[in-house]
Amino acid sequence: VCSSDLGVFASLLFAVMPISWITRRILLDSLLLPFVLLSILLSLYSQKSQHKTVMVFFSGVFLGIAILTKIPAFTMIPLIAYLAYSTQKSKKMVAFALVPAIIIPMIWPAYSVSVDQFDYWQKGVLWQAQRENTGLHHTALSFGAIDPVLFGLGIAGFVYAGIRKNWFVIFWLVPFLIFLSVIGSTQYFHWIILLPIFCIA
Repeated sequence: VCSSDLGVFASLLFAVMPISWITRRILLDSLLLPFVLLSILLSLYSQKSQHKTVMVFFSGVFLGIAILTKIPAFTMIPLIAYLAYSTQKSKKMVAFALVPAIIIPMIWPAYSVSVDQFDYWQKGVLWQAQRENTGLHHTALSFGAIDPVLFGLGIAGFVYAGIRKNWFVIFWLVPFLIFLSVIGSTQYFHWIILLPIFCIA
């Protein structure tokens, strides 16, 4: 997906750009990011591994843990499915990735049912989804104000990736932006999951 030089440069950007300070806050978004990145890493390594099925499966496991940590991580499912399919051009590999990614987050509602508190779980989820929508542009402006350099370079990179049809970048970015545009109240720290792809783009 990217050369080693690009990986080093993206890592340096992630380490030094001002927006990265929000990853040091105690937020669920910060906690889920390592699980998402590990899921993507295993999917990428599986393409050249002799243990493709195992690595794809554990990629799905870590994505499931990320979704269990905070539901918006489900927007990474298209990316992981794409990477899993690219491993052997097989739908079976996609299933190996998606089954744990779907089953693990079900622990939360299943536990709510087991303790007869599913209505509380449902009300909490619906309340979050129905909060006043502050708009995607509001959080984008906040991101741009905090780190205009990375924001500007990232947007330019996304445009270039769209022209070149770089599906890795597109599947990481677009589903999450669509999600942010339709949910309720959004905050600037919701962009944490996109920071690595901004640096890569």
